[in-house]
Amino acid sequence: MNGQELKALPDATTIVRARGIRDEDIGALARFRQLRTFDLAGGVAAVPQRITVRGFEALARLSLPALREVTVSHYDKMTDEAVREVASIPTLRILYLARCGPFGVEAVRCIAEVPNLEDLDLRGCKQLGDDCVPYLAGIRSLKARRALRVTETSISPEGIRKLQTALGASVVDVDTRMWRLEDMGNSGVATEE
Repeated sequence: MNGQELKALPDATTIVRARGIRDEDIGALARFRQLRTFDLAGGVAAVPQRITVRGFEALARLSLPALREVTVSHYDKMTDEAVREVASIPTLRILYLARCGPFGVEAVRCIAEVPNLEDLDLRGCKQLGDDCVPYLAGIRSLKARRALRVTETSISPEGIRKLQTALGASVVDVDTRMWRLEDMGNSGVATEE
């Protein structure tokens, strides 16, 4: 989606799916005061991601009063700085960063400071390991929605146990099919095979 396509949308637009948007087109979102979801995830196979840190910074500075959800996926230029900009959106409640990188523990620390985060998707972020666990475990607002997805990260089974203890087993969504059943403990988490 580009600036021209954004101009064609009604002012009351609540969802913008804009994989491929360029930094210079982010300002066109300012008129969408009811925008709730900014989705950069769709169209993975067809449209390359073009937004950079500058675009995420511009998005955060728009101060869109209803913006609750930012979704990015399959983006290999999602740096700590880019995540920090997204995490600075004061109305942010839902953040999907599935299969993004190379952001690391510094970005997760920033995410942990989002005051009312309800849903966090980090599936496929293989660069995230146990050094992120203390920050993720501290996001108490996730308990309300039961939504922390960490499948296909490098968080160890012990790290998963710590997350489940801190947030509740039903909050942490992890696919244990890659673990041996005989290693499953009382917590419902196994050790890696």
